[in-house]
Amino acid sequence: MDELAATLVTLRLYQILPDYPSVTAALQAAQTWLRGLSSDDVLHWLQHDLKATEEEVEAVKDRLYLFEDDPPFAEAYYWSAFTAIGL
Repeated sequence: MDELAATLVTLRLYQILPDYPSVTAALQAAQTWLRGLSSDDVLHWLQHDLKATEEEVEAVKDRLYLFEDDPPFAEAYYWSAFTAIGL
């Protein structure tokens, strides 16, 4: 699994978790969100929703250049390894 994808889906999960009735529903929503996210969407979300620093945004921007496809995380490889276990 890609560490950028893992970071993004985890941040999104914890961001939206209070709005969902269960961890599994929130995880599925976070995975769906990640699958459809374009590179520009990632940068916008980091800047405006998470209030990331310029340095953080630039580091992610540099990392996104390595992806050939857009959306970069559409393939199951990037989001399918996450599971919710427990109650």
